[in-house]
Amino acid sequence: MTRTLLHDEWSGRGLTRRESLEIETRESSREAVARGLGIGIVSRGELGSDPRLRMLAFSDWKATMSEWLICLAGRADLHLMRAVISLVDSANLRSKQG
Repeated sequence: MTRTLLHDEWSGRGLTRRESLEIETRESSREAVARGLGIGIVSRGELGSDPRLRMLAFSDWKATMSEWLICLAGRADLHLMRAVISLVDSANLRSKQG
């Protein structure tokens, strides 16, 4: 998803990438950057905490990404799952109210 959003942003700005190395996992991407292989682009939620790295936000990034909670349908009625789903529903309601 991050790759698709990045390509859409680049295309909208008339930019193309010349050379790149695509690394599939966030852990591997983070380690590659920490070892000096270049820069990485990750969503804020995937960055984690690493004192070797500095996060810089794009000030005019237009794309947004949604994240989803999923569970096995047959387990959605378990007490723990109902509690987690309730927390997510409450957080979504609060974010919509501002």
